[in-house]
Amino acid sequence: MKKETKNNIIKFIISVLIICAIIYGAYYFIIGKDGLINQINTVENEFDKTEVLEELNELVKEKYMAMYNETKQDTSKKLDELYNADVAISYLVEKGVLEYYYYTNFDEQNKEYTYIEKDIKEDTPKRNDLFYVNVKKIKDVSTYGKGKKYNNNKLNQNDVFILEKNVENDITTYKINYFNQEGKKEN
Repeated sequence: MKKETKNNIIKFIISVLIICAIIYGAYYFIIGKDGLINQINTVENEFDKTEVLEELNELVKEKYMAMYNETKQDTSKKLDELYNADVAISYLVEKGVLEYYYYTNFDEQNKEYTYIEKDIKEDTPKRNDLFYVNVKKIKDVSTYGKGKKYNNNKLNQNDVFILEKNVENDITTYKINYFNQEGKKEN
């Protein structure tokens, strides 16, 4: 009988260890660093960012089609003369989707701007290479990018989309960067 009790205790301990291992595995699989919940959140984040890009793309296409139709009605106009990246950017600024960064001072030594909330005077300098993407003006597509434009007269880089213009070897490109809640750039 003692031997049987001893065997039952050993079986019980082994069963408890197996159950603990299964619980740990399930916990890690669902909640752990690479768990399902984390993967779902990552996919949702990427989907929201993609939606913002798609909406911007739709607005750019809208402007392109308007210019295209204009050239069809007036054949003396050429599409490549009417439409370019600067026209698309101006259109997005007019729609309120992109906003300029206005500044009052540029510190050459530290390469830092002192920003102001808006254009106070007509000649207030603005950056033509950096734009704040106002996702609140793009349908309600995203839970991301709704951070403030400025933080104490500095560029806020927490939960914002920023469109950046880059000119290299006479080739102009635009790139949208997302800065997460911690201010880290995500691509």
